[in-house]
Amino acid sequence: MDVVVERFKTKASTAGQTPLGLGPPVSGWPQDHVVSASSGLTASRLRESDRPRGGEGMTRMAVLLSDVIALLVVTSATLIIASAVGLHPAPWVLATLWAGLILLYLLAGFYNHVVVHPATEIRAMMRITAFVFLGVFVGLRVGGVTDTDIVVTLFGLVALFVVPLLRSFTRVICARSAWWGLPVVVVSYNGVGREIVNGLRRWPEMGLRPVALFEESTTVPETKTNEMESDMRAGNPRDAARIAAALGVRDVIISLPATNDGRNADKVRYYTKMFRRVYRLRDGRSDSTFWTTLPVHEHFAGVFAANAHASNRGYRVLKRVLDVLVSLAGGIVLLPVLLAISVFIRLDSRGPVLFTQQRMGRSGRIYSVYKFRTMYQGSQGQLSEILANDEERKKEYVAFHKLSDDPRVTSFGSFLRRYSLDELPQLWNVFVGEMSLVGPRAYVPDEISDMVGLERVVLQVRPGLTGLWQVSGRNELSFLSRVDLDGEYIQNATLWLDLYIIVRTLPAVLSGHGAG
Repeated sequence: MDVVVERFKTKASTAGQTPLGLGPPVSGWPQDHVVSASSGLTASRLRESDRPRGGEGMTRMAVLLSDVIALLVVTSATLIIASAVGLHPAPWVLATLWAGLILLYLLAGFYNHVVVHPATEIRAMMRITAFVFLGVFVGLRVGGVTDTDIVVTLFGLVALFVVPLLRSFTRVICARSAWWGLPVVVVSYNGVGREIVNGLRRWPEMGLRPVALFEESTTVPETKTNEMESDMRAGNPRDAARIAAALGVRDVIISLPATNDGRNADKVRYYTKMFRRVYRLRDGRSDSTFWTTLPVHEHFAGVFAANAHASNRGYRVLKRVLDVLVSLAGGIVLLPVLLAISVFIRLDSRGPVLFTQQRMGRSGRIYSVYKFRTMYQGSQGQLSEILANDEERKKEYVAFHKLSDDPRVTSFGSFLRRYSLDELPQLWNVFVGEMSLVGPRAYVPDEISDMVGLERVVLQVRPGLTGLWQVSGRNELSFLSRVDLDGEYIQNATLWLDLYIIVRTLPAVLSGHGAG
């Protein structure tokens, strides 16, 4: 799917009608980001408090501050490592590297764009950092400098990972703030406006913040998940420019039908006169792939097409190396935590510490996944009885293949599940090659009949300890939504997307939101 971005000056008037309401926020999105239809506001009666706060300036300052802090961390780490090996670099060397990188990031445009996908931002920043330090290293070698070579190499290696990953982490953390991102209005002519808003709210770190929605049709389409329970009233898209001008919003996303009768071109011309920047969905689709694979360097000029990255040999080798190194290091560092959890499990209830279950791995190969036991011993056979006696729980299990309030779970097990600590033993599955750090969900064999044919796609790669579905809502997503997201991950898998998912996993796990 292609997306077009066009820039121009705002020329909208300030008279208008009641804006379309979006209902309550989703996944922690601040309520004051939404103009409510029930408030009875019009363009002429909008209060100053209704205007979106923050925007491009504050977002740019946040990412700049993130890079400054990251480079301070890199400098400190370089000094510590250099001192440990008996090197004492001149202050001007590190100061030059520090200032030079900030300047190069500035020239490369990393502070010009608010709307950026973190996965491609990681790729771009790692590439330019590696290129710069390779050039500096070669230049120093030609000049015959030796000690400085080591210092530059250390600085470059640490900066290569710390700067882009901390930048992504900053986006994930700050994205829930009321001042974050570029405020936009959403205009839909094909009934997918709710999906667009939902996608933007699920991935706010991309930098687009919806403040109002306008739809041509009064028909509200059914959504695949329960992520947006509230009603979304229909409104006339012709009001969008006037309300946006009154709100001080100069950017718009428009979703048009997949037709070639000339009317789409007329609509685009209209909105390019009224807004500074137009984000256009050309083919009228609004699936979550759009919101997870936008390239930074093309300014929304297109998206990654469905590709074979997941089967690319170079990608698979790098991914496997990362799996082995991280799982080994993680197992060693977390060994005291693993032992402590084991003790608490034994004190909390009778039974073994570990729970094993048969799951489907790559190519459908069956393997045993390891987890800390979170249920009472012998409770596995009680599920059918629970579902038979409780119709509501049965409906929940059919939709999600999980129970949010499972009576079989122990008190300590509930804590482990909330923060995904029960999955830590799967580091062993990752180390031995049965799983990967990032990948699709590990499905049980009985679920294959419910995967609507997508098992042929999902089972192409190793399942992951974390994945796209886990950072998109975790257990709040229906089973079919998880399968869809797993398919999208495989179609768009890159090392950069994997690193981004890892960065996004930590806040998702620590918040405990959507766990169960």
